[in-house]
Amino acid sequence: MVDTCIIQVINEKFEGNNLIHFLDGSKDLRNSIVFNPIEQKIYCNTQNSVIFKPTAYNMHIWELYGEKVKELYNQWWDKIETSKKINKNAALLKRYRDSLKPGDIALLGCLTEGGQGLATANNGKYIAIRKSTKWANNILESRPKKLQVAMARYRISPRELNGLSPADFLATSTEQEIAITFDHLKEVYGRDIFGQGYIYKLIDDSELADVDSLTDDEKENGIDTSKKYYVPYDKGDKDGNRWYLETPFAIAWSKENVRFLKTNSGKKGAGMPVVRNPQFNFKEGFCWINVLNPQARLIKAKMKTASVNDVGSMSLSSICNQVPNYYFVSLLNSNLIFNYYRTFINCSVNIQINDIRMLPVIIPSKEELLKIEPLFRRAVNIKKGEYTPIPQPQHLEEELIRIEQFIDSYIDKLYSVDSVD
Repeated sequence: MVDTCIIQVINEKFEGNNLIHFLDGSKDLRNSIVFNPIEQKIYCNTQNSVIFKPTAYNMHIWELYGEKVKELYNQWWDKIETSKKINKNAALLKRYRDSLKPGDIALLGCLTEGGQGLATANNGKYIAIRKSTKWANNILESRPKKLQVAMARYRISPRELNGLSPADFLATSTEQEIAITFDHLKEVYGRDIFGQGYIYKLIDDSELADVDSLTDDEKENGIDTSKKYYVPYDKGDKDGNRWYLETPFAIAWSKENVRFLKTNSGKKGAGMPVVRNPQFNFKEGFCWINVLNPQARLIKAKMKTASVNDVGSMSLSSICNQVPNYYFVSLLNSNLIFNYYRTFINCSVNIQINDIRMLPVIIPSKEELLKIEPLFRRAVNIKKGEYTPIPQPQHLEEELIRIEQFIDSYIDKLYSVDSVD
């Protein structure tokens, strides 16, 4: 899954004029592709001093951005590598953002804020699946099996299910009754009775609170149970949807639950939560799949609605007035940024939040945003099922591919690489 690097070292003083002979044997080790020698200082003057394949395309990217991005990295990385440092250097970073003009280059981490979120340590207790999503079918199919296995393994009396079989109990009970019973069995027989992290609760969309109407206190400290207290919960997206996906998860954001999560954050023992970066909850932004499929050649980013963030949902939000979230999503979904990421930042399969923070972003003009926003909106509307001119699914997929090609072309021109193969 990762490239092999074999290094030979000579004990000689580096004078800055060594030549690197790069041979690419990835397809045929006996007949390697031999590149023209390049000066070692090119690698030294590259972000992270990464040794990249010196193709014509990569060398053109380096000539445009290599040394410039290296300077930005040296200047800003120690101020943006964690959310704490971004907060600590907030005033300095704001002055820097305010000084940026269209056409300038900045590290993505200087333009955004965000981080990992909440680890409940007991998803079954707090998290529910919305009935309107495809995930609900998985719960309906798995609950009878999970309940049957648990009753056999722990010798649970049918009295716990009103004398019914698991299938009959689930078929005749309300979702509230099912949730109460599952919660009770977890309390008596252990947190992982149904499997670690198993989610068994289903809710109607009508049970979701209106996030826009929540007060700051409700967002921070929870909602009274006399009101709707479930709110969207972003756990990331293992399927790797691009552009848009409404989260199928919701968290019971009651005052009691939030109090427990905060009070016990970081304590030792099973079932103890970890609350991270609560200041980023209920903020719109963007996120991406955290495990890359190299064959797909995509980072796969999407917009994130206002929600509570899970530890598995690495997300960022724009704090630069000139650069909206949709612009970041468009960049991350482009072939150019994928190629840059794989060549100059990280060629492994795991995409960490700091990898994304290292990416170079060209500050767009208002005219450039006017070109890309309609394309972005059409891509999102297709994903939402709200794009009507071509109703047939296969035609919609073709239309989405065409829009993505337009966006790729736009990003290539913006970064001045449209004439390089």
